[in-house]
Amino acid sequence: EDKPAESPVKGLDLSDYKLKVDHFDQVHVLGQGNIIEGAPNFRQVSGFPIFGCAQPTEEGFKNVLEKVPRGTEEKPVKTIWYNMRQEPVIYCNGEPFAPRHPGRMHDNLSIDEPVDEMNRLEVCFGEI
Repeated sequence: EDKPAESPVKGLDLSDYKLKVDHFDQVHVLGQGNIIEGAPNFRQVSGFPIFGCAQPTEEGFKNVLEKVPRGTEEKPVKTIWYNMRQEPVIYCNGEPFAPRHPGRMHDNLSIDEPVDEMNRLEVCFGEI
């Protein structure tokens, strides 16, 4: 029998945690101006090439990349995408989910670990 990998974050066992869907009715709260399908609350810092959104769906990633400046073939614009969440995110059928303690489904996890550890934690949680 295949067993899931042991959690890379010492003392954090996600095997009993539940999946919480990231997208829900009325997740978009910034008005109707810049709605991008799959990327709730898409916005731009006025006057700067800085954009933000809630955790996008897989399709939402593509839709955001169509919206941000790309430059030209001769002078492309480099895009850097930062995920500021402090918890693992996994995708099922293109939709983002996060782990939640069964008794605290509305509380975000706050895991202060390096990016490599968070990536391993996502893989571990996806195998559970």
